[in-house]
Amino acid sequence: MALHGRAALQFLPARPCSNSFCCVAEAYRQRVDEHEAAMKLMPPLNFQGEVVFITNYQRDRDVSLQLIAAGGYIGIDFEWYPDHQKGTQNPIELVQVYNGHTCYLWCMWRFGNPPNGLKRLLDCTDVLKVGCGLRGSDLTKLAVSGLPVSEPTDKGSYKHLPSSFRDIQDLMWQGVPPPFKSLEHLTGLFLAKSFPPGIKSTKAHWRSIMKNDRVREYAVLDAYATYGIWECTRTVG
Repeated sequence: MALHGRAALQFLPARPCSNSFCCVAEAYRQRVDEHEAAMKLMPPLNFQGEVVFITNYQRDRDVSLQLIAAGGYIGIDFEWYPDHQKGTQNPIELVQVYNGHTCYLWCMWRFGNPPNGLKRLLDCTDVLKVGCGLRGSDLTKLAVSGLPVSEPTDKGSYKHLPSSFRDIQDLMWQGVPPPFKSLEHLTGLFLAKSFPPGIKSTKAHWRSIMKNDRVREYAVLDAYATYGIWECTRTVG
């Protein structure tokens, strides 16, 4: 992946000395239109690595041990079907992990019980798990799916991010409007790349991922971009 971390600097205003939310937010609103126009001219992300499907406990064990032994950091993402009814919580259908050369896709519907290898990987403090928007629904969905990585609050919600997880949205300081915190915008800012046209509007039937190239590309690029952004922050000081 070609990294262009300093591309972000042309779009990001200097961080104000003031802590005023309005001051920071207004500075970013002035750049949103400019950035979105520039993103349309950026080359698309192009994943050329290997994709490995994890569909049984033996493969789950082998791949997890391999990733744990390697240490370092991985890009990670989670997918599930929308919760259309209030009070329902659909479990995670797909877990995507990218380690710099291979994207591993855990097909969760193939497992009767949560895979122990994946649980060990999520709990391992020697592997940094880097995601985008983890403090949103991801922590809750992990708990619902039998893969809790944190304790619930007194109100039953999951907000605490364990020390072995990083959220790339934290790279943007407080007050940045939500549009600039999306994975698509962060990819443009830090990598000078765009998601392929229409890829985010793909109607994702996750259980078709082994046969549907479009769904597979959608899933792979999320973990791939997240890894690249984190790698960029380590490469560019």
